[in-house]
Amino acid sequence: MAITNSKGGLLAIVAVAAIAAFFVLRQFFPQIIEQIAAGIVAFFAFLAGLIFRRKK
Repeated sequence: MAITNSKGGLLAIVAVAAIAAFFVLRQFFPQIIEQIAAGIVAFFAFLAGLIFRRKK
């Protein structure tokens, strides 16, 4: 697959998978939605930091 040859494409796939997991978990565990959302945001901030640090 051509989309996985670039870091941006791989990040897009990971982002879509994380968003899908977020919506599925929201249906079953509504009481911990804030913790899940905070974890997803922190994970993507960490990934973005790694990608931008390597580009410099």
